Amino acid sequence: HFWELPSSKRWLASSIDDMLQRVLKLLPHHVPPPGCTWTGHSLRSGAASAGYAVTKDLLVICHYGGWARGSDVMQDDYIDPSWRSTPDARFFFGWLKSAL
Repeated sequence: HFWELPSSKRWLASSIDDMLQRVLKLLPHHVPPPGCTWTGHSLRSGAASAGYAVTKDLLVICHYGGWARGSDVMQDDYIDPSWRSTPDARFFFGWLKSAL
């Protein structure tokens, strides 16, 4: 899947969370907005939301994000439909428009 690290090893969510927190501490604005927490799921949700903003294709996002086709979890818990297609999102996820 596109969002997985290129390894045969399955990473534990706690390991991803730990790595993310260590990286965030190196950045000048590493504190999430009030009421929010950044976790490894934030990375998956952000990628899915940005990809969807660019493609509007749930099947493509399911495929590359590793969700079952038509996953309610992906739609209900990961994609934020308020995200807009920005130049950054199009740079990273524009290729998804012709992926399948």
